[in-house]
Amino acid sequence: MDPGRTVKLTPSSTWLAPKLLRSPSNSSTFPPAVACSCPEPYRLGRRLRQISVAAARRVRCHRSMSEGSGVAQPPVGVGLEQLRGAAAGCRACELWQDTTQTVFGEGPETARIVFVGEQPGDQEDRRGEPFVGPAGRLLDRALADAGIDRRDSYVTNSVKHFSHTVKGKRRIHQTPRPEHLRACRPWLEAEFAVLQPEVVVALGATAAKSLISPSFRITRERGRLLPWTVPGAPAPSEDDDEDAPHQTWILATTHPSAILRTPDEARAAAYDALVADLGVVAGALP
Repeated sequence: MDPGRTVKLTPSSTWLAPKLLRSPSNSSTFPPAVACSCPEPYRLGRRLRQISVAAARRVRCHRSMSEGSGVAQPPVGVGLEQLRGAAAGCRACELWQDTTQTVFGEGPETARIVFVGEQPGDQEDRRGEPFVGPAGRLLDRALADAGIDRRDSYVTNSVKHFSHTVKGKRRIHQTPRPEHLRACRPWLEAEFAVLQPEVVVALGATAAKSLISPSFRITRERGRLLPWTVPGAPAPSEDDDEDAPHQTWILATTHPSAILRTPDEARAAAYDALVADLGVVAGALP
């Protein structure tokens, strides 16, 4: 393509430009941080403009997060910080549009345990950190009672954006749909690839069904260590030498938010059951 050629935007465009593409000071100038080298036309709100493809070659393409395919494409061979930075621009599903930010996992790359929840909540979305709301505080207490230091663990979610509906001034949680889990799955797998955990804990039914089996039932099968293969990693065999990665285990338990919703008279027993499940995890680590 001729680098000096301009592309005329047409109403048939299927791409929606981010808000930052509009420059309040000069509507014909695009901030270089969000311009795109892709020749496909943008539709900027309701007004059609011409953009210079030559000027846009300087920056990353808007398709880098698989906006068209509906499945994220994380960078390969990088650490958690690079993954976190890339995920901040993810547009693989529509959930980013009504949220504050991507909420990526947190914890050291040396973590032996990875806790996977469903999705961030309202406070997590505002702060950009996982498990910092009421459910996160309850999880912290349960981990301490089970003898697990959260600072040595990694906490994340199956979906990195807050799925919700607005009622008045409140944002009400909505269970993420299968397409949201599918779109976000590569981010979770990229985290696993870096961490190579010894134990994965699925917090709640959504995470358990996604990681173990769609037919998995928390009420019947919680608290049991099950052999599990990290996505993308070869399954261990008897022929592996002692330096090869060891078996990874997965355990499912209730999500802390479910305990908060439990009636008062049954909440203490529900909390004790969570601590007992986490105790199984603690006992599995020498």
